[in-house]
Amino acid sequence: MLLVGAGLFVRSLSRAKNVDLGVEPDRVVQIGIRWLASDAAPEDQRAHQATVFRQALERLRAQPDIEYSAIVVGTPFRSSFTVGLRVSGRDSIPDYPGGGPHISAITDQYFETAGLSLLEGRSFSAADRRGSEPVAIVDRAMARDLFPRGRSIGRCLYIDDQTPNPPCSRIIGIVQEAHRFGLREDAALQYYIPVGQEHGFGGSALMYRPGRSARMAVGARARDVLAMVVRQGTLVALAGLAIGTIIALAAGRFLNGVLFDTSARDPLVLGVAILTMFAAALLASLIPAWRAAHIDPVAALKVD
Repeated sequence: MLLVGAGLFVRSLSRAKNVDLGVEPDRVVQIGIRWLASDAAPEDQRAHQATVFRQALERLRAQPDIEYSAIVVGTPFRSSFTVGLRVSGRDSIPDYPGGGPHISAITDQYFETAGLSLLEGRSFSAADRRGSEPVAIVDRAMARDLFPRGRSIGRCLYIDDQTPNPPCSRIIGIVQEAHRFGLREDAALQYYIPVGQEHGFGGSALMYRPGRSARMAVGARARDVLAMVVRQGTLVALAGLAIGTIIALAAGRFLNGVLFDTSARDPLVLGVAILTMFAAALLASLIPAWRAAHIDPVAALKVD
């Protein structure tokens, strides 16, 4: 019964790991900031927070061990937003089981950070920000379903931020679909705008993707981690061997009556037993040591 149950869970986990989420959560670290209460005006608070995030992003991008980094409002598996939306050439937007269309505000490098593939057009650049031309990127499902008979690149999204005549947010790119909250989801649409052009929703976060060759454990080298784990395992093994040897020598006198021409304290038997157990313990410590030396930096950061 236990084997069947374990087998079912292992098979379920294997299938869950093979689901294409669109994003790569196992390769991304997300940072949130908690703000202290302030008496400043809301506009001043938002301006201050935007400055802090920009400065933090600049510092992240200056780190040699970080491959990509971005600011995002509306992160996968954490938050989702919808605002009023009109599309050029359509009277209405059809309803979808998964709701939406969902909107996120992102900086350049977000798609590279999250692991999303740009399928057509261009991504956002540092020039796409507050005050620049309103632009947008839609996912493949949104491009297919809302513009079935023509190209979506260059078409207009009118993002209704409670203004009478919102400007045209020109579509400049198409990306692959990404899951929002679960392994299995109902169909929905998603689009993206540059950070600074969002209105009516908020809650920024920093995301970054460490490089494959980053500091694996607070700057430790692979050989240092390997030696540390082996040393810890060896010390535990030596302590166990010492205790076991003392107990074996003390209890051996009870076996003398059933042994033939053999001492309960035979040095050859004791030596072979000690060496065998020590070799087994050393081998058992080498396996986790090798794994620790090759651990993904993102996994180590998430555990910490």
